[in-house]
Amino acid sequence: MPSYVCDKGFASALLCTLLIAVTAAAAVQRPVELNGRNEGTVIKPADYYRRAEEARQLVRAGRHERAAELLEVLIRANPADGDNWLMLGSARFALKQYRAAVEPYTKAVELGFLDTAQGAYQLARCYSLLGEKEPALLWLERSLQAGYRYKSRLERDEQLKSLRADPRFLRLLGRAGVTAAARVDGWRGDLDYLVAEIKRVHSRYRREPLPAEFVRAADETRRAIPRLADEEVVVKFQRLLALLGDGHSLTYPFAMKLGALRRLPLSFTSSPTASTSSTPRIICEH
Repeated sequence: MPSYVCDKGFASALLCTLLIAVTAAAAVQRPVELNGRNEGTVIKPADYYRRAEEARQLVRAGRHERAAELLEVLIRANPADGDNWLMLGSARFALKQYRAAVEPYTKAVELGFLDTAQGAYQLARCYSLLGEKEPALLWLERSLQAGYRYKSRLERDEQLKSLRADPRFLRLLGRAGVTAAARVDGWRGDLDYLVAEIKRVHSRYRREPLPAEFVRAADETRRAIPRLADEEVVVKFQRLLALLGDGHSLTYPFAMKLGALRRLPLSFTSSPTASTSSTPRIICEH
């Protein structure tokens, strides 16, 4: 669940203070209904802040029903405060009120208080738990299009369990049509998936064309797959990622059934006492 505590630091604290002042000021002149009765009062800025903080504490403590009641009051006073919408969505989701959670999650996205990719993902989970596959798949696709990065988590997400057998869900994961027997097609499908993911989520190449050298190497790898061993294909994939020129794009092939690379129990480190030599030491890990 998202955190509702401002980051440390002067700039973050100032931003949070300004946000609180703006949202609280908007609530000053609105009469609100508390605990089901109209008290004929208005929420003053300090009181608004106090109740918003109380709602945060209730959400953190797992007292979601009371938190939802308080958040509904705050939203009636100031519907432009997206943070309250986001907390209300989280509270209703925790209460398994999945249909009721749709509106606050949607509002939080519209107001810019929830990342589009994460918001669409939450909406996909709501509809999946409601057993409504069509909107669930639609929102999941929107989440991926918006750059949701953790694709590998989708298949393990219990909230999306109702979608697992649907071919459209498998296509979104890049797994449709690939069988263990179709080795060449499977590796080429993996290559296509790798390139597509780079274009979708890479910090640079989701906006810019891929490097010409990368494109040439990918084409060469595609043609070479039939004559390469599985381990060689994995190394080719690693080389492709190296051509992107950053230290954050990599693969972890050690848990794969095909192309898994064996590891030796060795680590390399420079000797702390070697003042005249930079020759690394090899340490055997038992």
